Amino acid sequence: MTVIGLIGLGRVGFRALKILINRKELFIKIFEKDPFKKSLVSEYENIEFVETRSFEDIERHMNDIDLFMTALPSRDAFKIIMRLAEKCVDIVDVSYIYEDPYVLEKIFMKCGRTYIPDAGFAPGYSNLLAGYAQDLFKDIERLEIYVGGIPRENIPPIGYVVTWSAEDLLEEYLRPARVIFDQKIVYKDPLEHIGEIEIPGIGVFQWFYSDGLRTLLKNIKARNMFEATLRWRGHLEKMRILKDLGLLSREKIVIDNNQIDMIRILASVFEKNLKIKTDDMAILFIRAVSRDERVYEETVVMYGDHEDPATTRFTAIVFASSLELLIDKRSEIDPGIMPLEKLYRYKDYYEERVYRYQPKKDLVKINRRIL
Repeated sequence: MTVIGLIGLGRVGFRALKILINRKELFIKIFEKDPFKKSLVSEYENIEFVETRSFEDIERHMNDIDLFMTALPSRDAFKIIMRLAEKCVDIVDVSYIYEDPYVLEKIFMKCGRTYIPDAGFAPGYSNLLAGYAQDLFKDIERLEIYVGGIPRENIPPIGYVVTWSAEDLLEEYLRPARVIFDQKIVYKDPLEHIGEIEIPGIGVFQWFYSDGLRTLLKNIKARNMFEATLRWRGHLEKMRILKDLGLLSREKIVIDNNQIDMIRILASVFEKNLKIKTDDMAILFIRAVSRDERVYEETVVMYGDHEDPATTRFTAIVFASSLELLIDKRSEIDPGIMPLEKLYRYKDYYEERVYRYQPKKDLVKINRRIL
């Protein structure tokens, strides 16, 4: 039996767990600080719940664990990942960390272990398609990645609902976006430029630069490359107002002698007021143009509802599938840092699971063309 450690039982972690518990050869130890979440998994036999207040709680229960999954807020994740790396274990991570995972490459190479970062929807599945595009064309003139998890309709007050960590969501509007223009890295303020795109068969959306290239900056050779996040028309103007008011900021405010980050206040407001019961969709559209003007386009759309949001489901499927890949193809996967663009040869493996792990038919559509 293979023992897995899952750190974090939030929206994504719990959904990934529900996929993996069907593999009877797995025993999963869950490390979670909220003791009330134990009731969520009490019905399962191949589960152990460990209430976790510090890394020492993890250490006491990890002697038989060789493979960890981490699903934590970005502000906490990398500290845990660094300490796990020192224990010479394999890691699959879905957190939107700020740090460069390659700073840990020497540790993983020395240990002969593998670290799959950004194992989610985007970054994640988007990286897989970017790696596939590079394998197709070798010399990419332009790579454009458009991603978004949004309501199916432009609903008030801001055309958006919260389906994952609100704090990490707000990071997308705040963190400078790294893009490639003429083979040079350029930093963009996410809300400085608002673009517009029509995605065939889906609709017309606004977009803004987001910092989703991350490991692609190292592993994909393109003259021009960017990731953009999709939103309904009007949403980004409202986010600009929040930024102008100082709410979309890491500055601290003093309330009753307590210092609180402004962004955490706004995240709490979003968590409280934007958990609206509505259907949603996760959209991924990628376009690659080669130096000789060949074109590869792929559109992936997943549909969800308020009980099973598409973005959360898509992220959990890629997260769980990455864990399964490390188990099923262990002898084929090299040690070191292995983001999904380096695993492009397993595109069919991931795509089959994107279809398989839907709760019912017709919730995902994939279209591609190569010209």
